[in-house]
Amino acid sequence: MIFRKELNKPINATVSPEVVEDKPALAVGVAHLSACTVLLAISSYLSWEMYLISAIFAISLFVSVSVLTAIRKKSFKPISSSFARLPYELIPFVLSMFVLVLSLNYSGTTKTIAELLSKGDPIYTVGISSFLTSNVINNIPMSVLFSSILSFTSESHAYLQSVYAAIIGSNIGAFFTPVGALAGIMWASILKRFNVNFSFKKFILYGIVIAIPTLLAALLGLTVIFQNYVKENNLGIQDIRKNSRLGFGGIPIQKIDAEGTKKLIGELINEGVNFIDTARGYTVSEEYLGFALEGVRDRFVLATKSMARTKEAMEKDIDVSLKNLRTDHIDLYQVHNPSAKDLEKVTSHGGALEALLEAKASGKIGHIGITLHSVDLFKQALDMPWVETIMFPYNIVETQGEDLIAQCAQKNIGFICMKPLAGGAIEDATIAMRFIVSNPNVTVVIPGMADTSEIVQNASAVSNTTPLTAEEQSKIANIKELLGTNFCRRCNYCAPCTVGISIPSVFLFEGYYSRYDLKEWAKTRYSTLAKTASDCIGCGVCEARCPYSLPIREMMKKAAATMGK
Repeated sequence: MIFRKELNKPINATVSPEVVEDKPALAVGVAHLSACTVLLAISSYLSWEMYLISAIFAISLFVSVSVLTAIRKKSFKPISSSFARLPYELIPFVLSMFVLVLSLNYSGTTKTIAELLSKGDPIYTVGISSFLTSNVINNIPMSVLFSSILSFTSESHAYLQSVYAAIIGSNIGAFFTPVGALAGIMWASILKRFNVNFSFKKFILYGIVIAIPTLLAALLGLTVIFQNYVKENNLGIQDIRKNSRLGFGGIPIQKIDAEGTKKLIGELINEGVNFIDTARGYTVSEEYLGFALEGVRDRFVLATKSMARTKEAMEKDIDVSLKNLRTDHIDLYQVHNPSAKDLEKVTSHGGALEALLEAKASGKIGHIGITLHSVDLFKQALDMPWVETIMFPYNIVETQGEDLIAQCAQKNIGFICMKPLAGGAIEDATIAMRFIVSNPNVTVVIPGMADTSEIVQNASAVSNTTPLTAEEQSKIANIKELLGTNFCRRCNYCAPCTVGISIPSVFLFEGYYSRYDLKEWAKTRYSTLAKTASDCIGCGVCEARCPYSLPIREMMKKAAATMGK
């Protein structure tokens, strides 16, 4: 419609047949172009720099055609004329734009721009700003600039939105002014050479009509796509909600064997328990479960987790988990107990989350979750769009996450209750299970079980959906009173220790040793601590910080005696 007047004009053109005078040289050129294009397309998978690929093929083409010309004793004029036709006048412009981009990086301005763009919806802030920037410095240096800007985006979902928005902005920006794309600059030069009256002003006039509505429509479409993405991928864990609230924690099976694990799986089936949780860090747990699940894998929702923090490490762990569990898919794969610093690494560019999202897209995993011990990180995870499940300690004496568990239900995020017996500190498993399932916001509870009798007992407790009786309430109060003064809740308010001891980790591994009877495993993990209980100097600073008034110094002495150092 815009060009209808021009299109209606008669075209008087003399078309002369094109004759290929040097077919061998053409074949060499086409071969180089094809190979270069393919390698550029897959360069990110090969970890090759695009400029090196382009430079290598340019040099190779020149050398190949020159040698071919010399061997055939042809004229070098076509080669020299090709060099003469290169748009040398564009080199200073493009180089100056790259100098500008690098200057912004070195001066810290890029980070400032990133902070400003992060304050709004990334689709629109990045989409519109990339559109405008491409028409100021051209979309090639603009892409370099925005790749630097987006590197400061730590949240993976926002990063993904920003990347697509920048692609849209830079490409549609090419239609707004001739500066928007290198092709526009070159065509403007060509049109001028052939005396075609198409001014900069006229280009912008058409650009306003075409580019701006197209940009807005594309960004709106991207918004709808990502809204559906969140809706479809942030499913909580509805697969589990359709089935059992009792799950199986895979830590204790480390102290039995593969055949014993198979008996446990049989009992889980008998009791209607269909959720299993394990981890890469639980030594032989994945392998035992893989053996035990053969033939019945599809009857279970299978979850595991990894301590990997980088994309490469997570990719390896996912493949190892698939092999160990003898399955082609894992229903839920979780980021295992990250610190605040770890979580930043996981969600940054090149972090573990990228591997999880790719594995989900390819069907290797079904959902993505996270396991935590920190209330602050729990709060943070609730606002991360990729988080579909959160695993956190919840039991009679650890209720610090109760309000956040309710938010999980509101946000359709599955809540997986770990440490239902407080690491074995609560001896009455029935009352512990009854307390947990009385909270309707708990999706599934995963006590560690190494004996079929434990499965029967816990299944019976969880299936009892009647309200807690006065007697049960009294038992719960007594347990709180008993453990409330000498039980570490791993809140980490005691940190930092004067001598660098990870106090919650000491008590955690001592609990595994004393209450789970995982002596060898607990001691192995304990030995990895930089400082152990025996390094305590008894300064008492930690006790002053502890909100539960724990006798930490005495507990440290006990841990040192139990763990041997």
